Amino acid sequence: MYHYRVAYLTTFATIIFFAVAPAISIFGHTADDNLSAVESSQDGFVKRDGTRLTLNNRPYKFTGVQIKHANTLNWAVSCAEPFGTGEGLNKALTEIDKGSGSRAKVFRSWFFQKLSTVNGVRDWTTFDHTIAVAKAKGFKVIPVLGNQWAKCDGWETDELGFKTEQWYNTNYKTMAGTGAGLPQTYRDYVRDVVTRYKDEPTIAMWQLINESEVPISFGGNCSPTAHISLRGFTDDMGTLIKGIDSNHLLSLGTIGNGQCGATGDDYKKVHALPSIDICEYHDYGNNNSPIPGDQWNGMQVRINQCRELGKPLFVGEIGIGTNETSGNLQTRANLFDAKFAAQFGIGVVGIIVWEFTNDTYNYAISPGDPTLAVLGKYGMANVKSNADFDGDGESDISVFRPSTGAWYLLNSSSGFTGSQFGVATDKLAPADFDADGKTDIAVFRNGTWYIQRSMAGFLGIAFGEATDTPMPADFDGDGKAEIAVFRPSNGGWYTFNLVNNKFNAVQFGQVGDVPVAADYDGDGKDDIAVFRNGIWYQQRSQLGFTGVQFGDSNDKPVPADYDGDGKTDIAVFRPSNGTWYMQQSMKGFVGAQFGVSTDKPVPADYDSDGKADMAVFRDGTWYIQRSQLGFTGVAFGMATDMPVPNAFVP
Repeated sequence: MYHYRVAYLTTFATIIFFAVAPAISIFGHTADDNLSAVESSQDGFVKRDGTRLTLNNRPYKFTGVQIKHANTLNWAVSCAEPFGTGEGLNKALTEIDKGSGSRAKVFRSWFFQKLSTVNGVRDWTTFDHTIAVAKAKGFKVIPVLGNQWAKCDGWETDELGFKTEQWYNTNYKTMAGTGAGLPQTYRDYVRDVVTRYKDEPTIAMWQLINESEVPISFGGNCSPTAHISLRGFTDDMGTLIKGIDSNHLLSLGTIGNGQCGATGDDYKKVHALPSIDICEYHDYGNNNSPIPGDQWNGMQVRINQCRELGKPLFVGEIGIGTNETSGNLQTRANLFDAKFAAQFGIGVVGIIVWEFTNDTYNYAISPGDPTLAVLGKYGMANVKSNADFDGDGESDISVFRPSTGAWYLLNSSSGFTGSQFGVATDKLAPADFDADGKTDIAVFRNGTWYIQRSMAGFLGIAFGEATDTPMPADFDGDGKAEIAVFRPSNGGWYTFNLVNNKFNAVQFGQVGDVPVAADYDGDGKDDIAVFRNGIWYQQRSQLGFTGVQFGDSNDKPVPADYDGDGKTDIAVFRPSNGTWYMQQSMKGFVGAQFGVSTDKPVPADYDSDGKADMAVFRDGTWYIQRSQLGFTGVAFGMATDMPVPNAFVP
């Protein structure tokens, strides 16, 4: 590695507190401009990568609520409490953030033609307002463009507004909703609304119809040609939308458990259309069945069908009435918890609960409802991956070779690359220092940090003492790792924020402790923590202090998110028997024998499913037990190499 001139910050022999951060000269960039503004975690367009979603090139899973009335101006359309353009939506999103810890960041809402029509004339005011409020609060929106039912779309009776096979064949493109005061055909309306918002990243995906099905008549039987009619409609509308909008995903909108046109294998056929990106299922009336449905039209069947198509599935509606839990909100929350655990466990990528409202009817989720905490528990936004140098959400097999100071990376999306950066005695300190979703090459040498950021370029900064342990972590949740060290001699943590130049020192630990900073409470902020003789001491940013006995003094701590709930799990690797012991925050205790005493544990998410995988590095070979793709072995590196995912394992 080349030598760079760095202005040195005095190392701390004792803990020193600064009212103002100390002046630091940074080679290549000033402290004010060294990190340009980047997108927040909810910016960017949601994309599909096979059976998973991605956001900003990272795996993306979500939870949220239905707010069907976000665009409702008045009670006349019978669409519940009208939010219109007032403060109603802003207050609702504030309450959802409060109850979920700001982790349930998606809502599904009606964007029907009637809701953008005033006195027979198109008026986008409410839609513009809803999107602006969602954007300001960091939420994404799933706009539903039409309704199978008459509700909220201006029709005088349910029968008049119900969509039959004739509508799916011809009326959607030939007949305006004159009876409901709608100025355009459904097809023309969709063309216009998509054109207006095609460049808006606040929209997560479009959905054609709420609960589409194709019976002969209102309350009638399925037509023998229902599947043909539904596919024809979907193909036409999908082609139209994709011709206008290349940014957003498209969902048809189905209940999924056997409705006309999407029964059995017909569900798979309609979702096989190239314009449809994501499958959907609705879950009602199966409170004690976490994975609902039968062997023909159940959720597991739909997951399997969509997996065969290479497409993800989300639960667009899930509801449990309080009349089914004797009015007990916590009992209902517990039922939701069991469903979320099971459904995310089989590969669902998102779940939307019906519905958030200030009303008090059976399905209402209101401010303070414990179900909001369940949404927060499973809401993950962007899933971070350790040692992900190409930003695709999948951890990369990678080594540092002390003999040459070279990094060798087997990037999962871009292939092999090598980089000369470091010397033999360096301590590895990789992390995402510029919030672009990519791990940056970095080393710590005798109190100086050398960082090659993938977006913001080279940075050299003196911070710490030679005997400190580098522990870069995102303690403030902005997506950018702070420079941080743990000082074994006094149990002190010292951090420097590259964005605001703020220094902080915290006494947490003692001589002999092992630093294990990670996000243990799932709030998006890494927590200060140490491992001491089998006891974990954590100062969690949201939940406060805790101490947990787990492991023994000879174990190697390997904290990671093994169950994919967004919270780092306490875990150890025991060299004496090659066994991993994990106390998963969602699934509980797990023990698995995987490795031998001389192995170096390298836990990381090697199959981009949002779950860390057990893995070891042994004499140049990687042995990985992937949670989704199963076992693999890869020869990469030499016996004397330092595997990068092992950088912070003692």
